[in-house]
Amino acid sequence: EDGLDVGGGPVNLYGENQANTNSSNGVFLGGQMGTIFTLDSLEANHNGQWGMWLQSGSLALTTDSAYLRLNQNGQDDAYPHRGGLRVDSGQVASGAVPAFTVQDNQGDGVRLWPSETGGVLATLWNLDIQNNVGRGIVASAGLTLNQGTLCGNTGGNLFALQVPTINDPQVNTCDADGDNVSDSVENQAANS
Repeated sequence: EDGLDVGGGPVNLYGENQANTNSSNGVFLGGQMGTIFTLDSLEANHNGQWGMWLQSGSLALTTDSAYLRLNQNGQDDAYPHRGGLRVDSGQVASGAVPAFTVQDNQGDGVRLWPSETGGVLATLWNLDIQNNVGRGIVASAGLTLNQGTLCGNTGGNLFALQVPTINDPQVNTCDADGDNVSDSVENQAANS
């Protein structure tokens, strides 16, 4: 069962919101294209499948947001796809949210992958995506990373079908040898 299951919109969540320890998703947003979900602050941790799953629509984190924390999700092995944030179709704009934290999930940290209905565009600021069992970020297209850390993800830090825009040196990928395996996973030694 999802902590918050929203089938339409628009939806505005103001203040500090929590969706922790649910058997399925912390937050499931199943809107149509054009539906806008606006969040101030959200913590979705220790959920069975995804911390947050946006099926379709736009996710906007306001510049007044305190945080987005999606940690230690994907706890239920029954789900083959699980992790921190999943977006099937639409847009994600984190603005300059002070803390976009996706850590220690039992799957991909951030999965921006299209379903049959369309693509995914994302601009992420102040990210802290570390130590996920899957990949840190999986993206199909239109990815821009501004400021933060993308390190120690077991499946690799970044997998993208199109070359993302990474505003170096503002984004620390912790990958000295450039092989998409972070230094912390390689125990500080290149694996080439």
